[in-house]
Amino acid sequence: MNGIFNLSHRVLSDTEVKVLNKGLKFAPTNNLDKFNVYIDLQRFKRKLSLKFFFLKNPIERDIRQNLGPTLHTPLKNPSKFYTRHVVSNEIKVFKNLIMNDIEKMSLKNKNYNLTKEEKIAIRSLQKDSSITIKPANKGDGIVILSKEMYDAEVLRTLGDETTYEKLKSDPIKDIKERINILLQEGLDKEILNQQEYNNIKMEYTKTPHMYILPKIHKYPTNPPGRPIVAGIDSITSHLSKYVDLILQPIVCKIPSHLKDTLDVLTLLKDLRLENSDILVTCDVNALYSSIPHQMGLKVVEKEISKVDSINPEQLSFILNSINFILKNNYFKFEEDFFIQLKGTKMGTKFALSYANLYMAGWESQFVYGSRSWALGNLLSYKRYIDDIFFVWRGSEENLQAFLTSLDSPEWGIKLDSKWSRECVNFLDLKIYREGDNIKTKTFFKEVDMNTFIEKTSCHNPIWLKGVPKGQFIQLRRNCTDTEVFKQQADTLKRYFIEKGYGENDLDHIVNELIKDDRETLLKYKPKKGKEIEEVRFICDYNNKATQIKRIFKKHWHVLRNDKDLKNYVGKNPNIVFRGARNLKSCLVHNKPKKRDTKESPFGLKQGFYNCGQCLACRSTCNKKGFKGSYHNKKSKDEISIKGILNCFSKNIIYLLECPCGMQYIGRTKRAFNVRLSEHIRNIKKDLKNTLCHYILRTNIIVHQWV
Repeated sequence: MNGIFNLSHRVLSDTEVKVLNKGLKFAPTNNLDKFNVYIDLQRFKRKLSLKFFFLKNPIERDIRQNLGPTLHTPLKNPSKFYTRHVVSNEIKVFKNLIMNDIEKMSLKNKNYNLTKEEKIAIRSLQKDSSITIKPANKGDGIVILSKEMYDAEVLRTLGDETTYEKLKSDPIKDIKERINILLQEGLDKEILNQQEYNNIKMEYTKTPHMYILPKIHKYPTNPPGRPIVAGIDSITSHLSKYVDLILQPIVCKIPSHLKDTLDVLTLLKDLRLENSDILVTCDVNALYSSIPHQMGLKVVEKEISKVDSINPEQLSFILNSINFILKNNYFKFEEDFFIQLKGTKMGTKFALSYANLYMAGWESQFVYGSRSWALGNLLSYKRYIDDIFFVWRGSEENLQAFLTSLDSPEWGIKLDSKWSRECVNFLDLKIYREGDNIKTKTFFKEVDMNTFIEKTSCHNPIWLKGVPKGQFIQLRRNCTDTEVFKQQADTLKRYFIEKGYGENDLDHIVNELIKDDRETLLKYKPKKGKEIEEVRFICDYNNKATQIKRIFKKHWHVLRNDKDLKNYVGKNPNIVFRGARNLKSCLVHNKPKKRDTKESPFGLKQGFYNCGQCLACRSTCNKKGFKGSYHNKKSKDEISIKGILNCFSKNIIYLLECPCGMQYIGRTKRAFNVRLSEHIRNIKKDLKNTLCHYILRTNIIVHQWV
């Protein structure tokens, strides 16, 4: 089982193993959903209409938002403005032509990338409430834990009373009141503009949920978990984004700051070593959960104070905002609420910037400042968040003493350090010396698995074609020597061949990269200037994507006939496909699975209850009874009825089924028995609608329909 760590009691079948080996990024065939395409087409129509409107009615935009005493961000809510009354004839005709062609498209599909047995295996894994499936913290493996084992590890983490505290109830009401006071103060003092205020003040919020990623690389049989809080659209999520936008430019100016691997390669390119020089890497233990709140605020205040563009009033507001986010760091696990007492949760937007600034404050004292006695021994010192790399020019004894001096309980900093005169691993690089030069190649971790996406995955073929090319470019960039690149490329090529990619195509990519100058890969691509932005049609990728492209191309000339829009639609359609639903979205859930409780607080099971007395029941000969599920005769699936429904239920979707297998699906806002009685009256009156026509044509008795 390549990359599958089954730590549960469930014995995986061969089919289940085969499915999981496809990787969590694998997307099963996504059938065309005409309704979703219609929605996306309406959005596209709105974009075109807005473009048309503002071409006719140009407005003067205020580009001076950051020239005043307060630094502002681009945060704002999406506009709901729609010029329905100003839509060109070309837009209307184009939309109708597209929909007519899509309506004619067949939904049938013979080419699925999963067999029937594999689909059943996925559903079986989905329904098994005794297991929890998670991606490994490192290496992209898939870890299957028993529910008991997963819960025990989460509760062990939450049992640290110095870091977490259990709450008696959901604190959202109190938090919402206090954040509104904070934001109103920011608006009144003109620290926030109206757009920022409207965006940060959230009317509808989601409860943050905690989950863990198993650190399978540490203990394969009983892995500890890395705690992460899923806080998208939580009460402080937009405030966190505001703070992050303010802090990011400050982080980029930190002397030790590393942007990414390319930044490391640029640094090492011109570095020259002496024989006694030592390569050193350090990793800060549990940085995010170890930062004391007061110390963190003090350090961030000092770092922000260095920026002239932030006035004292805004500085005070930013610090109050950070303090609010940290002190209201609440989340839910199962049915219990917790709050984090120190550090910041992994998942909140400003966490990286906050941790970076905190480390910068620590460095100013322990590496560059008064507490450092070894600054002259540091040939080079750089850091990527909590990962540190430096070159030490001096003895090992002094190095050990220096590393010991860096640990600080007061700051919550504890370093795990490794050093060597020959080679070290840092980020995704293996850094080694050759004479007085430093060279690099890609570092493959022991836990790395072949989790590249399969060629048969339901993704845009153009995107799939770019996956191996992107990986080989990264490999070529990381490898100083061409021969080393060839060796590592052979390993990577084998992985891609296993996933169904063509060997000739892979060889072509590798050969082209060998010919190219590596120096061109060590430069950041310049940002493209603002050109005329073409309006894009965005929709989900599906099995009819190629046909949709043809339909758009077929009718594109209609839009091009609009002299105002001509420059904004391009010569050919600009179609962007969203990723289809993959195995991760099917099998991995950040929120805990709901317990299988089909009982209501009143002891009623979920399902449909016939009263047996209303006109609809009497007309269809339905006696008083209960139906908890529906058995589909074609697919053989048993579909549970969600909720407690009866003849008087409103706002429902219902199914009428003929003994021959023909089905009629309807929906109603009114009571179900009222709508059913209406169907019966229409049949008796011989009205010419689809359902009546079919029943009268086939001589089916009404009460034989379900």
